[in-house]
Amino acid sequence: METTLPILFRIAGPSNSGKTAWLMTLIRRLQEHNLNVATIKHSHHKLDVVSGKDGHTLGALAPNLTVGQDRMILDEPIQSPPCLFQLIERFYSGMDVVLVESWRDECIPTILIAEPPPSWVEPNGLVARTTNVVTTRLEHLPVWGLGDVVNWIVHSGT
Repeated sequence: METTLPILFRIAGPSNSGKTAWLMTLIRRLQEHNLNVATIKHSHHKLDVVSGKDGHTLGALAPNLTVGQDRMILDEPIQSPPCLFQLIERFYSGMDVVLVESWRDECIPTILIAEPPPSWVEPNGLVARTTNVVTTRLEHLPVWGLGDVVNWIVHSGT
């Protein structure tokens, strides 16, 4: 049995640059093409999703799945953050597309959506930038809009 990995595409930009808004619009556009889309985000901070609740206490000891009326949270202790590709294989192998936020060190196709500060480290895999990125150090990258990203993803699967 052959497993096909989903198409990966990353949205990159400095903190508070609108990455999540971009992702939400992109998800809707890709779903119009009948693609199963998931997202995955890496945080540089410790996560405290349900602090002070029993589920959080359980999740500190052993993997715990908390299921509510509209959401499900997997809380499991980790010694170090797992690899992006391991997570995709574990949770998203059945998806058509996984949109990625952060995971800067992985080399996957990426669009930069906002002007980065001078000290900002560029992620591996930059393929394009939006019109908001005018820095001369990235002027070699083509300028893409949302439609260009949708077309790239839709045609990558064919």
